Amino acid sequence: MRNSSQEEGNFRFRRKIHSIYLTRDLVDLAKSGKREKFSWGEVIYSESGFSHLRLCISVRRSFSKRSSKRNRIKRVILEFFRVRKNFLKNVMIWVKVKKFESEEKILYDLQKKVTEIKFLKK
Repeated sequence: MRNSSQEEGNFRFRRKIHSIYLTRDLVDLAKSGKREKFSWGEVIYSESGFSHLRLCISVRRSFSKRSSKRNRIKRVILEFFRVRKNFLKNVMIWVKVKKFESEEKILYDLQKKVTEIKFLKK
């Protein structure tokens, strides 16, 4: 059995549990979620009925014609949220990357937004 201290250190990110993959969930999130626009895209977030973080990452082809670059930014964003998932319980987040921007700029903006979401929840 795991105790609570081990549960806090659990950084696994299971795709089936933590991903938003139903269209109706994305439509509901787009209608009722709060939006924050950035130079590289936007973040839509709202409260969720689940006890864990739910995440969707979409990267447009206009970000880069090369799929390897689009997949890289998806991996970087996924890793960013994987490490912080214990602080963002019952939140749905949709990260939409539209324009090319450096990874550092995207992660900096996400860090500011995640900090704001954490304070709004308390």
